[in-house]
Amino acid sequence: DRKKADKSDVRRLERKVDRGFREIRQEIKDTAEETRRHFDAVVESFHDDFRLFADAIARHTERLDQHDIRIGRLERRAE
Repeated sequence: DRKKADKSDVRRLERKVDRGFREIRQEIKDTAEETRRHFDAVVESFHDDFRLFADAIARHTERLDQHDIRIGRLERRAE
């Protein structure tokens, strides 16, 4: 009881498949854009964290340098 597909059936199926592929491509594009925005936000957050970390290291380095100077003075006095 099944009829054979004719050219119009094939064209209809082609349009349906093409529409499905276009939708999938658009979804992939949308997902890629969303992923890129998220990645950019994460990278910016890391940059901020690294800046804070670098500032903290610089402050500690200054303190260590000051301690080194003070210890050097104390050692010279003790000689």
